[in-house]
Amino acid sequence: EKRLQNYREAEGIIGNNGGLGIAEREIDLVSEKLVDAKRERLELKSLNDQIVKVGRKRASNLQQIPSILGHPLVQSLKDVAASIEVRRSEIANRYGSKHPKMKALNSERSRAYSNLNKQIISIARGIENKYKVAIAAVESLEQSLADTKNSMQLLSGKEYKLKELQQDVDAKRALYDQFYKRFSETNAT
Repeated sequence: EKRLQNYREAEGIIGNNGGLGIAEREIDLVSEKLVDAKRERLELKSLNDQIVKVGRKRASNLQQIPSILGHPLVQSLKDVAASIEVRRSEIANRYGSKHPKMKALNSERSRAYSNLNKQIISIARGIENKYKVAIAAVESLEQSLADTKNSMQLLSGKEYKLKELQQDVDAKRALYDQFYKRFSETNAT
């Protein structure tokens, strides 16, 4: 029993089966996260490939990508630009193109489209950055899974030795109990 306890302490064994249950749960958890991370990486890769295909720096080309076009901030800025266009056309019909109100609206229109283009490019950069983070996350999870599997193999060896010591303890305890029972019977006789 003392050898068994010393072995548990020396190897840092927790639980009855050498910590294999914990390692198995960890492998399951990391595997699930890895599947999710790979799925996300594939989705982001598709978006990133579209961004690379149409060109990273041209907002007009990036608007062709549905996920960028559908972004709430892009939609909001497009609505602002559309309302400016409506007001601009009304003022152009009423006052003409040289009127000060028209010049002010042209300036406002330029700012609105500039903001829209900057936001579109920013969203594209954000997608590229998320893709890079997703690649790193998958690599990290794969390394973690490999480390956990290696740890589990080491734990399997420890579990084997632990079971061997435990069986030795159980056999000697049974033998001791048998001798003690006979000794008690003999004393009673």
